[in-house]
Amino acid sequence: MKIAAKGGYLHVLSLQLPGKKRMEVSSLLNGYSFMNDAKTH
Repeated sequence: MKIAAKGGYLHVLSLQLPGKKRMEVSSLLNGYSFMNDAKTH
């Protein structure tokens, strides 16, 4: 995942949701629903 920043990009390799273990970005994007009313896994 790339996030635009002044002068370039941040390349995010892993993320951690509150109360969850750290995971690779690809795993999060494959299994997480970003709908407002969705319950987190």
